[in-house]
Amino acid sequence: QKEKSREIQEVKLLKLFVFDMIFMWYFISFLPVLFSIFCIMIFFSF
Repeated sequence: QKEKSREIQEVKLLKLFVFDMIFMWYFISFLPVLFSIFCIMIFFSF
């Protein structure tokens, strides 16, 4: 029974890790877009 709960814990951690990786990847790929939007906003505010 204890082994089973430990396995479930590991699966949870793995899912969390994968989710984190995907989130980071999306964030990094989205950064240039954010930066360009930011630049455009600054450009138009002048």
